[in-house]
Amino acid sequence: MKYFLLFILVVLSGYVMRAQHYACVAPGQKVYFTNAAGYLRGMRIDSTKIIDGNTVHYPFRRARLSYGSGPLQADTTGGSWLGKEIIETPGGFTYIPNTWGDTIRIKNDALLNESWIFFRDSTAVYYEATVTAWDTMTVNGVTDSVKTIRLTAWSGTSVLSTDPLHHLELLLGREQGWLQAADLYLFPYHAPGKVFNSFFDCYFKQVNGGGVLNPALLVFRRINFVPAYRHKIYDFNTGDVFRDNRYVAFDVNQYSFKNTRFEITAKQVTGSGIAYTRAYTSSGTVYPGNAPPYPTAGSGLDTLNIGEDALLSDTVKMPEEWFNGKYCYYWPGDSTFCYRSAAYGFETDVIFANGQLEGGAVEPVLPKSYYKNGLGEISMESGGITGIHIPVTRSKLEAAGKAGQVPCDNNNALGIAGAVAAQAITFRLFPNPAATQFYLELPEALPADNFIFEVYDICGRRMITQKISGSRTLITTGNLPDGIYGFRLWGPSGSGSGKVVIRR
Repeated sequence: MKYFLLFILVVLSGYVMRAQHYACVAPGQKVYFTNAAGYLRGMRIDSTKIIDGNTVHYPFRRARLSYGSGPLQADTTGGSWLGKEIIETPGGFTYIPNTWGDTIRIKNDALLNESWIFFRDSTAVYYEATVTAWDTMTVNGVTDSVKTIRLTAWSGTSVLSTDPLHHLELLLGREQGWLQAADLYLFPYHAPGKVFNSFFDCYFKQVNGGGVLNPALLVFRRINFVPAYRHKIYDFNTGDVFRDNRYVAFDVNQYSFKNTRFEITAKQVTGSGIAYTRAYTSSGTVYPGNAPPYPTAGSGLDTLNIGEDALLSDTVKMPEEWFNGKYCYYWPGDSTFCYRSAAYGFETDVIFANGQLEGGAVEPVLPKSYYKNGLGEISMESGGITGIHIPVTRSKLEAAGKAGQVPCDNNNALGIAGAVAAQAITFRLFPNPAATQFYLELPEALPADNFIFEVYDICGRRMITQKISGSRTLITTGNLPDGIYGFRLWGPSGSGSGKVVIRR
């Protein structure tokens, strides 16, 4: 009788394990992932439908790039990085079509050591998936039953151990879905019969770090991440003062400088967000080019409405839904490096202009000179929909304007159509044995002109400004605390930006 009961328990436990359905996604799910390089990606399930007995999840879709496309030229295929659509079937499989019309298969109720064909296209190479571990673990504060799914690459009947996707591991949780995933929309990262090409998708090129498939950066772990909603970031209070210095280009020798002072005079919490009343006073100088400069001034009141669901990026989109470009940096989990105060002030030196200028002053539709962020994001500089701006000094701008030159940033001419654009600089940072220093190395062929190197903390505050005149320069970090910092290098012949981690 004892052995009979034991047999029943074993059979029932096996039945319960097999009956557990591990879904990859859930209706309405909105989650974030990051890879080893700190690149942040998001996934949002827009809608879920039942079609012919199958449950079909539709992630948010945006235009993606095709082979040979430039970084701003999108095609209309659309798709999410975790699947163009995600189809759950009553048979226990989830099907995920990739961009080339082939299909990835996830067996939702697979048992330990069970294998199945994960992906096969028209070539001899295919991928088999095996559940190599089945554990209970706490992920992002949630205790979950997690399966480790390991891929094996095959060529015909032989294991292809040299394939970069061989032994790639995915994690699937019963409660949370994907806990570790890869870009399944682009899998296996080349068209059938072709070789890997990082240039067919701008997101993947940035994620993967260049023109070589990097398995270490392919996997993305799910994280706890709260988007930076503006009503949480712009914690303005009555009496807060802000200043903004702007340069606006009219033509080669026609431009203006304007300094504006904003003071918060009222704050009203509404059902849809927060409304701030700002009193502003401005003064500046207009340089008409064919006449002497003349002063300009103004004052008045305006209203700043911060919507409850408005992201810091001036959209309601997730970071993956708008270009993770060179102007925005996402560092999840680093909010401890940001300080918030009830009252604060700052100053910015910013150039605003529009590359599509056809006479007359034009400013960006969404001018943003970003300040600080306490929820794990930082945007130290950003361009509006029709404009771009970079931190510069007033004297540099004035000298450039009077000389008939146009400041440029990473191949984007600022203000004047047809201006000669600067180059994007490739440079290296590497540590000095001294714990408080590191070296900046520029290409030797770079013209011997003055560059400015700036370091910002996670709140967007400028901590270091240093002139660079040689190909190898020692940067002293001084008393900067350990943490993640953004840096920017810019000069007359080009610019670049990135992040640096100071850890002693």
